[in-house]
Amino acid sequence: MYETQSKGRTQTKTVNPILIKAYCGQKKLPFYEYSQPESLHYIRKTFNEKKCTLVNYGMAHVYIAKLENITIFGRFNILTSDDCLIVHGLQYANYPDAIRRYLKPFLKNNSLDSLELSLSLPSQIVEEECVVLRGHENFGHWLFDYLTRMSVLEYKPELKKLKLLILETVPKRFLEFLTMLGFEQEQFIFCDQTVSVKNAWIPSSVCYRGHYTDKNPYFWPDSVLYLRSKILGSKAHLPLPLQPRKKRLYLSREESRWRRIINERALVSSLSELGFENIVMERLPIKAQLEIISQAEIIISPLGAGAGMIMFAPKNVSVVELTHEDVCGVWSRIWCDLLGQRYHPIICEKVAIQTTQETGTQEKVHADYDLLPDIQQVLSAVKQAITLNSKNLNYSQEIGKHIFNALHAQS
Repeated sequence: MYETQSKGRTQTKTVNPILIKAYCGQKKLPFYEYSQPESLHYIRKTFNEKKCTLVNYGMAHVYIAKLENITIFGRFNILTSDDCLIVHGLQYANYPDAIRRYLKPFLKNNSLDSLELSLSLPSQIVEEECVVLRGHENFGHWLFDYLTRMSVLEYKPELKKLKLLILETVPKRFLEFLTMLGFEQEQFIFCDQTVSVKNAWIPSSVCYRGHYTDKNPYFWPDSVLYLRSKILGSKAHLPLPLQPRKKRLYLSREESRWRRIINERALVSSLSELGFENIVMERLPIKAQLEIISQAEIIISPLGAGAGMIMFAPKNVSVVELTHEDVCGVWSRIWCDLLGQRYHPIICEKVAIQTTQETGTQEKVHADYDLLPDIQQVLSAVKQAITLNSKNLNYSQEIGKHIFNALHAQS
């Protein structure tokens, strides 16, 4: 399968950045392309039955490429045998600042034009032909950044029989999703951060920010529909949760290091009076999480990894997301727009996370502030959702009356 080399040795190389499509073209390697960036338009359902909004996203650049004799380092950077560097299209963010951040631990200068990298020699050499998945320790990134790209293999089904190359740091419970998609544990090869691969198939990221100069969200609708179909089966097409098992869920982040809800105890107390369950997803097996989410009629979730599970909720669920003014949850919002789920953000007060000697928690910026929501504002949104549900409103018919007005207002 692979052989192990001694760790600790490093090499310095001057490399030339190149896009993977261009590299495959130069070397006459297989490159299969399934979508290119273009505009996507959706109608967002809100908690106001008389209002809808036109929203715009980008279609992801989706492909699968064959590379030979490569070194993979960091999260997902590729160095070819002729010292070409491939980074774009492989990770969550593809704009210049993000690319520089990915490469910073390996850079000997700060230029992205002609790069000098210092890399550890690979401790593994994988001889067998494989599909490179890699992965992430964060559940949200595992779900939308890595698991979604397995959908690309549906267009090259013969590749589904190959081994899967997975980072050894990916929590083993995350791998249950792969078995649900039909992969066997015997197919998994676990690897270090730096690994050499002789024959690698590279499926692109299908949910990412930036292509390649902007910071806009790009995604591939097929990837979400693929996961729903494979994991939920027939439930994927049900607009409502099965009666009488409808659930009202609050997804807690009490065991997270950041984006915690400062006044969560008071919020949970108020929500319990409206029939909400307080769910800590980390404490549940994956199948139990899916079972609960697939029964939801209302979900309240802080910005974070748990919100990614919204893609497995019924199509007529109402989602309240607790976020702040600097960032609204990109992917949970996109899943809602794609699936026709009602979405309502609550903009919360930001509370900075301070470094403490006891926890070692560091000051975080941008998306990682703790949150202080207005409880009355949350309750008001929830009561709107309950009212819509109690009226048994067929929202898909109602929203059709307003599509023309939304399109006209945005034109």
